[in-house]
Amino acid sequence: MQIILALWVKRNEIDKGNGNYYWGSVDDKINSLRKCGLKIAVHIQSLESRKKNFSLSDYKNFLNELSSHYKGKIERYSIENKAVAETLWPDSPESYFTLLDNAYSTIKQVDPDAIVEESDLSSVVLGIMMSYDLYRSGRKEDALSLAQKFFSQSKSLASKTPQNFSDLENIFNSSDGQRTINWLRMLKKHQSSIDAIQIHFYGDWDTLQKILMWLKNQGINKPIEIWEIAKHYPKNFDENIYAEETAKLLIILLARVLN
Repeated sequence: MQIILALWVKRNEIDKGNGNYYWGSVDDKINSLRKCGLKIAVHIQSLESRKKNFSLSDYKNFLNELSSHYKGKIERYSIENKAVAETLWPDSPESYFTLLDNAYSTIKQVDPDAIVEESDLSSVVLGIMMSYDLYRSGRKEDALSLAQKFFSQSKSLASKTPQNFSDLENIFNSSDGQRTINWLRMLKKHQSSIDAIQIHFYGDWDTLQKILMWLKNQGINKPIEIWEIAKHYPKNFDENIYAEETAKLLIILLARVLN
């Protein structure tokens, strides 16, 4: 099993918009980590890409410079962060996947061995996707139970936990819900522009197992990678319980690797 460390790479820290690229601080981090025998993955974050009508050509030039400079040093590239959220990608899902298509081809032309991934799917996003799938197949009780579990375990969305079918339908029909549901369709359509699916999971070990099994059957024929994993706990939690639950999460992942 490889040990891979993910770093943030912010475009505006390297590309100052004057035609010059400043690699110093990122070079120091990557070279230090590689000396420790660690493999490197990066989250590419560009504030410019969050603005409507940003320059795709400039973005591709930046990716070309980045992948050329770090060819053989960076193994994985994640294109943006949580783009499914409108707050982090204000434009349409279609525009993000156009960006992803271009990012994939740009990086692969420079470094064919690099692994390129979409921004990520969070626990709540996956919970909405799977709940919607269960709901429309007639398993409404299961859909509601799953959504309640994911929302209640989210620090920012716990207050919006659905209490009944009406609440759940409102989530599905909201602009965020429709964007999330459409995101899965777009991911299937553009799966040729990713080498793996990236997950950020915060929740219970048994829910992780269900989500992984469900996602595997969604027609996206790519490996699943988990870049973030933990369980949210309130203040003054029991460290022994936290350690046990974390161990169970890691065992689920290890079982997937060995299977």
